[in-house]
Amino acid sequence: MSSTSLEAFIQRVVEDHALATGIKPLQTHYDIVDYAAKSGYEFGLTDWARHLALDALKASDDDLDQMLRADPVHWSW
Repeated sequence: MSSTSLEAFIQRVVEDHALATGIKPLQTHYDIVDYAAKSGYEFGLTDWARHLALDALKASDDDLDQMLRADPVHWSW
């Protein structure tokens, strides 16, 4: 597990419009992990899934409801 690389990737997506734009056409979590690896950020699908699960646990009920209703065909940050 490389949580440091995962956190670095997430922070870079927030800061770098070009990197974030590259996520928009992706359709699966596998695609995101692969895109991160191709961009120099190595972490596994389990790391990504754990991050998402922990993020969901921290979310308010309203935010979680919006996350669950989001269309995964268009990832948004």
